[in-house]
Amino acid sequence: MPAKARAPRPLTQRVQVVLPTKIAEMLRKEVPARQRSAFVAECLEERLLIVKRKRLLARETPIWPDKDFPHLNTTSDTLAYLDAIRTGKDPAKVLKARYDALGFTSLAQVDVFRNALRKGMSEREALRVALPATVAGRRRKSA
Repeated sequence: MPAKARAPRPLTQRVQVVLPTKIAEMLRKEVPARQRSAFVAECLEERLLIVKRKRLLARETPIWPDKDFPHLNTTSDTLAYLDAIRTGKDPAKVLKARYDALGFTSLAQVDVFRNALRKGMSEREALRVALPATVAGRRRKSA
């Protein structure tokens, strides 16, 4: 009789940790003996992912350059982008139409607008900074 082929084991490493008595007792009571290592590994993996996400969110520098993802710079841009995807429209055209409707005539104005938003200004305040001759897309009356 041929020997049964053994399934390859995932790479593992023995690690010694010290647990509080209460947690060790709960582990023994709730998790069967031959499933404890897998249980602990799963719990650690979940917790480590949370720690990693928190570290990434706490970064001072952006995760990606804004110029590569203009559709994710403001909440309203992101919502317009998602709506375009959901309705089958071209997101780039939708975003361009949005900026055209706001009165932007150059990418430099869009950059000023985004920078103002990053500094904590409201969208209306950022429009005033980016488009000094207009207020939210309307021409100012000359004094």
